[in-house]
Amino acid sequence: MPCEIAQLRHDRLAPSPGQTAMLGAFPFYASCVSLRQAKDRLYLTGDGLALPLSESITDIASPLCPFDEIGIFGTWDGRHYTPLLAETALGAWTP
Repeated sequence: MPCEIAQLRHDRLAPSPGQTAMLGAFPFYASCVSLRQAKDRLYLTGDGLALPLSESITDIASPLCPFDEIGIFGTWDGRHYTPLLAETALGAWTP
């Protein structure tokens, strides 16, 4: 399977003041991506894109950082990504 990641643009997802980005969260899958830490936050990175993970999952998802290529499924609410399942070289991960 070729490396894929949804092409999201911050300017399309970031809400205008007083507006909600969307109603609720929507499912989001990406392959050949990695998690990287910057300061106290984790980011899903790949293909020039970085999505911030929700702060509540940072400690739980940090074991995924050493892997260079993972497949990951979760939800995107327009501001934060919440991983629900990941496939690594060592097997499946769930929070």
